[in-house]
Amino acid sequence: MERANLLDSEVRYEEQSVSEVQSHTTLRLTVRGCLNSAAHMLIGANVFVALWFSFKSTPISAFQLHVGLCVVGYQLLMSHAILSLNEDNTWSSRLPVLYRMRLHVALQIIGSVLAIAGSVIMMMEKSVNFTSVHGKLALAALIFTSVSLINGTISFFSNGRRNTIKIAKMNHVLCGTAAFVISSVCLCFGYYKNSFKKWASHDVAIVMISITCLYTAIVVIRPGKTFIRKFLNVFKIKVC
Repeated sequence: MERANLLDSEVRYEEQSVSEVQSHTTLRLTVRGCLNSAAHMLIGANVFVALWFSFKSTPISAFQLHVGLCVVGYQLLMSHAILSLNEDNTWSSRLPVLYRMRLHVALQIIGSVLAIAGSVIMMMEKSVNFTSVHGKLALAALIFTSVSLINGTISFFSNGRRNTIKIAKMNHVLCGTAAFVISSVCLCFGYYKNSFKKWASHDVAIVMISITCLYTAIVVIRPGKTFIRKFLNVFKIKVC
């Protein structure tokens, strides 16, 4: 009798443990899904306002092209290139891993080309470049974007040594994430320029800066975890 009671208590304990694990898993997936959906909405709002500001008048100037191309390249396409690899991403989660990788490559290349084109247009328009904080951040984002493209190409098409590919992938994740974060900070400084504050208002500029910071933090969660995992794997570091 005592043995039967003991077995019953063990079964109930195991069932309770399984139920708690399932509950925690469901909660974690729900939170991650909500964050992903919030990121999409915030990115959409941000890009809409930036494009509205950049194309508010005609004829279209080099400044307007600069804003439009860089915002679409960095904030819309490159952010979705990062999110496309996320298993919680609503529109790409059902795709096979290989298709998600190809989608990531396509979005990354198109976004990088648009962002680089937008930066080059502004550099050609001005006689002196990279004197302001916004300009220096734009140059840094441009450099990291170029390096990320090179490392991404090596890791995607390379059939060489496995360790070399791992390092290339790790550098690609690091440089790509850095490029996106720096471009977001650069956009924040752009929102704080007098041209935008006069068009909208100081309060709207603060709201747009907050939106940019919020979705940037959400987007870089996944690549941040990926970089740490790859770093520990490449250098054989064990975490207890």
